[in-house]
Parts: sequence; structure tokens; C-alpha cells
Amino acid sequence: MNQNKQMAEKIISGLNDEQKFAVLHFDSPLRIIASAGSGKTKVITRKILYLINIENVDPSSILAITFTNRAANEMAQRIKSKSYSNSNGLITSTFHSLCAMILRQDIDKIGRKRDFHIVDKKDVKAIINNIQQKLGINNDDLNYKDVIEFIHIAKIKELDLAEYIKDKNNNPDAKLKVKILKLYKEELVKANSLDFHDLLLFTKKLFQENDQIREKWSKKYKYLLVDEFQDTNDVQYYIVKVLSQNAHITIVGDPDQTIYSWRGASVDLMINFDQDFTNCKTIKLSQNYRSTKKIVEAANNLISYNKNRLDKKLYTENVEGEDIEYFRAYDTEAEAKWVVNKINELKKKKNQLKSIAIFYRSNYYSRTFEEELVRANINHKIYGGERFFERKEVKDVLAFLRVLYDKNFLSLDRVINIPTRGIGSVSKAKLFEYAEKFKKSNNEEVKVIDVIKERINHIDFPIKGDKRKQLFKFVKNILKYSKLLKEGKICKTLDEFLEQINYYKYIEDQSSLRGAPINNVNELISSIKAWENENKDKSVREYLEHVALMTSTTDEETTKNYISLMTIHSAKGLQFDNVFIVGMTNDVFPAAKARSKDYFSDEAQKMEEERRLAYVAITRAKKRLFLSDCRGYNYQSETSKTPSYFLKEMGVNIHSSIPKTLSDELEPVEEELSLDDERDLYEGDIVSHSKYGEGIIKEVVGDTVIIDFGFEEGEKQILKNHSSFKLLRRREEI
Repeated sequence: MNQNKQMAEKIISGLNDEQKFAVLHFDSPLRIIASAGSGKTKVITRKILYLINIENVDPSSILAITFTNRAANEMAQRIKSKSYSNSNGLITSTFHSLCAMILRQDIDKIGRKRDFHIVDKKDVKAIINNIQQKLGINNDDLNYKDVIEFIHIAKIKELDLAEYIKDKNNNPDAKLKVKILKLYKEELVKANSLDFHDLLLFTKKLFQENDQIREKWSKKYKYLLVDEFQDTNDVQYYIVKVLSQNAHITIVGDPDQTIYSWRGASVDLMINFDQDFTNCKTIKLSQNYRSTKKIVEAANNLISYNKNRLDKKLYTENVEGEDIEYFRAYDTEAEAKWVVNKINELKKKKNQLKSIAIFYRSNYYSRTFEEELVRANINHKIYGGERFFERKEVKDVLAFLRVLYDKNFLSLDRVINIPTRGIGSVSKAKLFEYAEKFKKSNNEEVKVIDVIKERINHIDFPIKGDKRKQLFKFVKNILKYSKLLKEGKICKTLDEFLEQINYYKYIEDQSSLRGAPINNVNELISSIKAWENENKDKSVREYLEHVALMTSTTDEETTKNYISLMTIHSAKGLQFDNVFIVGMTNDVFPAAKARSKDYFSDEAQKMEEERRLAYVAITRAKKRLFLSDCRGYNYQSETSKTPSYFLKEMGVNIHSSIPKTLSDELEPVEEELSLDDERDLYEGDIVSHSKYGEGIIKEVVGDTVIIDFGFEEGEKQILKNHSSFKLLRRREEI
């Protein structure tokens, strides 16, 4: 007995009071709200160890579910290495592995064979490619990634496909996606195969349609623990409810870190858990062991603005730490330079590169930071993604530019069917073979484009009918804009060319449901404009050389000491001593899409998810947190850039980085200043601006005012005596 007591004390040693309660509670369903850095993994493993070693629970009656194979394996290894008793039979599993096990035993009860094959990503791609070939379409007609993401969302959210098409106003691409999805499902049935979504959906179907099987599995386990519960979707939650009917259930997660709604996760499932489990006990793990007090304070300040959440507040006994640094740069290039300067300062203080990470909201924002790190010869790696200049749509647009510049054959080969002109691989091969024969007979130096121009109306030309008309139009535009490019205006010429060939419409249609491709194209166009402004005497050739230098740089594989660049979604579950969150600009972070309602969620839900994403980013930082955004003009949205709302919500003084020379950095709203004496203006005063309309003064900073013109225009910083606005009424008159 004494030995058992010693063992119990050893299992709970080193835990705080909240963690101990979570480990020892078995009287009712338990919801553990585990804040960032609060040691939740330790709590789960200790709880299982306590069950096996102290309560003498048969390990085979315990089921622990998490969201990745790595996490499941690590949990199993920890328990095995620290258990005093035999832990054989314990199941630590992902949802997908668990469902595969269930279906191997019982899928025949709903008319499918138990020896089904689970298709992987390569299998899925092969099936989709075969379907596209049968339908006479290719990846240029409908982007593969877009199709895959639609299949994912349609399945996991169990979309009503007819309603989806209706919501998309009978858009042809929407109809085509639905058709591909139906054919895809048919192909899986023919091949006796299930994809990863089917593992969940067929388990739900099995439980719904067969009472006997549902009862069997509801009695299988006595203890059920689910980690990362905030990432659970409706289908997974249904499965959890079935499996927990006769089991003690413990769920662990943080609703404030729900950032995967686009793949089905719902913050409401954890928030409303006590409605389905009415005698549920909730314990909050609030102590953060990761970050400094100042970082924790910023995280608390920010997330408190969300309404749909469980009230909780992080605290830490760690050191106060250094101030959070914020910088507002003149443009994105200056922002990247500031980040690199700070990195060099960290290096001088003996910080290793692997202790540093740069986070951004979306992949397209990485470009300037990649370029600046290359210039500074700082080793870095894109975590979980491609470098900016390696992304398909970026390479496509640069290929168009090379075609306009020198009629480059390899570039023409890449884009001749973008947007689709019906010139697939077979037609293209015939065309290029024809061009080569003509060159050999006439002039080896002539370009393929010129051959097409010269021969397109000849009877022996291999492309016929509507395809020939489309090709003729494309070549005509190439020749026209090639001449215009020689005038030296790279961005203007390329932009007009892309508009003329309907590329922008094409890439918008091709963009995934999260819109990454169009954002990457917009960023490239903006970067070309910026490059031209900085290099007024340089040519197209020099710009292409500049890009080539960027793309030729490879990751250093001989060392693991590199800075990590990643989206915030990729950063989930990671931690770094030093974190830079860049692009803290409205319409970048929070993303512009957060202001719109769509088929899946409304504006308020999207904005709260954006705020949760920022919370996740902040809480990855252990020692230092750096925030940055930039001034300037967004050439694509045609709006001035304003600091992210999240900065003020964090408690950051957004005026702390205003330069000494205001004229160098203030937004140039107007050039002419009023000669009137400086006006007395106060926070809360209502003003009217000649361009932006009515606004409210949010803050007075020296001889400037910060005016909020609402969601459409955002906040502007303007000199107090500027002639562009006038006072409408005082705050006391409101």
C-alpha cells in the first residue's frame, strides 16, 4: 500500500494544483482548457499512467486520441517508458487510424468489403487526373489543388452540393467540381477504396445505421481521452459521443487556438461540450511555462476581444522579459531590412539561427523577407511550403514576362495553354514539331512565336478551328506587348497583357478556396512595381537576372542551424526563443477575406478566427517578440495600408516607431498644407475628409491625428493642420 502511495506521489510530482486536479479527477466527464504552454501533454500522459499503475485499469480499455501520428507515437513511448506496469494493449491513435480499425471489423454491415484499400495522396491525384482526362480537361482548366480542397471541404462539412452550386450562382467551375467529386466517389467504390475523409464518414454512417454495432463500440472503452479537442469537426465529435456513452471522457484543448475552421473544426464544440455532457467538470490550466510576462500579457489582451470563447486568462511565473518591439516601415522592403537588422543583433548576442522564426499570415508575404535574407547571406528555410519564386503561378507570370521580353521557347512551352486554349500536350507537340521543321528549312534563328505568326493561316498549320483562333489572338497580344515592353514600363506592360489575355480572371477562378494563387500574383506585380521605382535606369533583362538570383539560392542542407519562415498555421505546436510576426497590416493580418461573408462562415466568425490565429502566433514566442507592418499603398486593392487592429488590441503603442522626420514617413494624403494656425483637435471629434469621408479621431499624436474612417478606409495618420479635412462636431456634441 505504501509502495502504491509512493508511486502515486511520483506520478503527480512536479505538477501544479490545476494539473494535479486534472490528473486525479475521474468522477465525471472532464473538460481541460489547456492554455498555450501550460503543459497539457504532461497532464494527459500522467493521467494515463495513474489509471494503469494506481487504479489498475486494463490498458486495453483506455483509448487516447490525438491529431497526428507523431503525437500519438510520442505519447505511447512516454507512457511505455514511465509506466511501472505493463501498458501493452493501450491504444494511442489518431481519429483516422481508429476509424480504420473500426471499419476493418464492421464496414461489411453497411455493404462494403472489409479488405478495402486506403488511398494516399498519390492515389488520389492519379484518380483525379484520370477523371480530368475522361472529361477532356487538364490542370490548366481546373487547378488540381483547388479540386482537392473542394473535395476535402465538401466531404468533411458534408455539403449539400445542390445548395453549393446555387450559392455559387451556377458557376461553371463549381458545377465541374461537383461533377468531379461525384465521379471520384464512384471510382473509389469501383476500386474498393476509401480516402482519409471516408474513414471518418463511413464510421459515422456505420454507427448511425446499425444500432448493434454502435452499442458494441460504445461499450469497448472505459476511459476515453481526446487531445487537441479544439481541432475536432462535427463528424469526429459524433464518433467521440458514441465511444464515450459508457466511458469516462476527458477532453483537452484550447478554444482560443481553434484555427482550422476552413477544414471543419468548430470552436463551438469545445465551448458547448458541457451541454452534451451535463455533469461535466471544467478545469483550466492557466499557468504558462513557455513565455515571458510581457508576451503573456499581449496574448491575454488580444484574445479578450473575442466574444465566442470561454473566459480564461494566462499567467506565468517566468521573468518579466524584454519589451515587445514594434516597427512600422516605409514599405515591405524596409520592413524586411528591419527584420534582418534585428536578426543580426540577435546573432551578436549569441542567439542561434534555429532559435529564430518569421511568421506571416499568408505565403505570398514571404517574398521580401526571402530576398533580404539572401542578400544578407543568412541561412533560412521555408517551413511547410515553397519559396515565393518557386510557386506555380509566380513562375507562370514570370514566364509570360520572358516571352514578352525575348520570345523565350521554354517559357512559351510553359504558358501557351494558360489560360486554357485547348492546346494540350498532343497539340503542343504537333505545333512545336511543325515549328522546328520550318526553322530547319528556313532559318534556325527564328523564334517559334514568329513561326506561328508567319504560318498560322497556312493550310498545313497543325492547329485547327477554334484552337487556332485562340492561339492567333494570344500570339497577337504577345507581339503587341513585346513592342510596348521595349518602352521600359515592365509592370504596366505585364499588367495590361495579363488583363488582355484574361489571366487575372483565370487565376481568380483557379485560386483555392483560401485564395493563395491570386495573392501570390498580386504580390509579384506589386514587387515588380517596387523594383521599377527603385531601379529606374534598369531594364527587363536586369529584373529577370534579379529574379534568377533569388530562385537559384537553395537551402543549406548541411546544417540544421537556419531561420524558419512559415505561415502561422504551420507554426501551430512549435515554439521559438525569438519570433517575428510580420505583415501586421489590415487586409494582410487580419486577412481581407475576414471582412466578407461566404458560404461557410460570416464576418464575425472569420474575424474571431483571425484573432485566434494571432494569439497562436504570439504564444509561440518564449523570450522575444517582434512585430512589424509597413506604410505605403496596396496597388492591388488600391487602398492605403494601415496598422492591424490587433496591434492596439495587444496593447502595442502603434506610434512608438514614428520616425523623427515625420515628412519622410507620414502617409502623403495631400501635398498642399493649410496656412491656418494649428487646430485644437481631441480624441472623439468627428471630422470630414475630402477623400475618405466622415471619420472619428482615435488619437492625437503631437502635430498629427489618427482618424478612423471605418472598415472601408481604415485608420489614417494626418497632420492636424492639413487642408484635406475639417471638423464636423466635437465629441461632447455626439
